[in-house]
Amino acid sequence: MLVSPWSCSPSCSKAGLELIVRANPELASKTAPPPADYLLVSVTVAGLLAVALILALTIPSLNHWTLLPLFLSSSIEKAWRRYRR
Repeated sequence: MLVSPWSCSPSCSKAGLELIVRANPELASKTAPPPADYLLVSVTVAGLLAVALILALTIPSLNHWTLLPLFLSSSIEKAWRRYRR
């Protein structure tokens, strides 16, 4: 299985844009600022894609099974919200 090192690029880019907008509030829309949950979702998906990439590169026989951790994203987000309260 050929895996590109840029597999998580779109999610990493989205997470980076979220961080930039949070750091510079004047870049955000005045009428519809981004909700706080968007950053959590972006970082969670980017992290899980990075885990999937590492698994695919270290254990090539797993093939597409390395994408299964992506199903954990909602559980991780719920656990994080519960922890932060």
